[in-house]
Amino acid sequence: MAHPSIGSLSGTIGAEVQHQDADTRGPAELQPSARTWNTGVFFFEDLDLDPVTVSFGSRLDVRTVQAVPNDRTTESDQLENTYTTLSGAVGASYAFGDGVAIATNLSSGFRAPSVFELYASGVHGGVAAFQVGNPDLEPERSYSADLSLRVRRDRVTAEVTGYVNAIQDYIYLENTGEKGPNGNLPKFAADQTDALIPGIEATVETSPLPWLQVGGSAAVLDGTGDGLGADEGDDGELPLLPANTVSGFVRWVPADTGPLTNPQVELSLKRALDKDAAGRFEPFSQFDEGFGPPFGTASTRAYSVVNVEARTTLALGLGAPLTVSVGVDNLLDETYRDFLDTYKGYALSPGRDVQFSLSTSF
Repeated sequence: MAHPSIGSLSGTIGAEVQHQDADTRGPAELQPSARTWNTGVFFFEDLDLDPVTVSFGSRLDVRTVQAVPNDRTTESDQLENTYTTLSGAVGASYAFGDGVAIATNLSSGFRAPSVFELYASGVHGGVAAFQVGNPDLEPERSYSADLSLRVRRDRVTAEVTGYVNAIQDYIYLENTGEKGPNGNLPKFAADQTDALIPGIEATVETSPLPWLQVGGSAAVLDGTGDGLGADEGDDGELPLLPANTVSGFVRWVPADTGPLTNPQVELSLKRALDKDAAGRFEPFSQFDEGFGPPFGTASTRAYSVVNVEARTTLALGLGAPLTVSVGVDNLLDETYRDFLDTYKGYALSPGRDVQFSLSTSF
């Protein structure tokens, strides 16, 4: 809840409790059933020192994951894990005037291992591998810094952000180079390393005419992990990082006509660049290295996907507006494999996909 302002200080304090009860059923349990509790308390404050705004906050979390024994667990398995973590952030922004501001942030955070990362054991059809978890995984701890330049004017909105994220005990899926118990499928295992992920993101949107909006974005990142290099002990590229992308859109926003309100038609394009697998630790690397099946891939080629969507709200006098949307993803039916698609080892990414939705509010 928001607390009363104290001079130039305003903010929020709160608590959160989450419980998840996941039951796994069937003859082959890839992960056991598990109970998860997460309790957190936090505060976040803004200090307005015009033209400077300072923001800071912190959060304390206690998370417990308890797996239910099954025929794949043993008495030696650690089936209950509790993680207690403290995270926080501090940032500041300075407004130069004319809608231009610069902002920077320093923060720490955490991510506890999931039930799947801790206890998976079995054939995972989605990655065509025998996948195993690690109940001894530690929670990830991240330390990040970023710097942004923001522009907010009548017809132009733009932002460029550079960041670096250092993550202790980064959890990743490792291609062990071994075979699973059945002797056919590769063995993938949850593992950890200390990682460094730098990147830059940029977005821009403008409205050159009242009925026309144009925008674009780009995202570039890299990542290395300790001990993942070709030579033992050297740093190497992190597996399963997304490909660098460039995207843009053109949106036609005509005036309201009769019962049609907020009509718009948007044409968008996403361009993903070439992406090479990160060596032998990369899942699916067996397809690139020549010791896997004669199909599929680990590395992916550049591709472009065009999408189109038309939507409007109908005011029919029924007491609630009705929103109608028709869209087509991959309009040109491009043949491609996305780098993070878990089916790229034996299937293409989705082709043309037509979608229709109808929604209302109550």
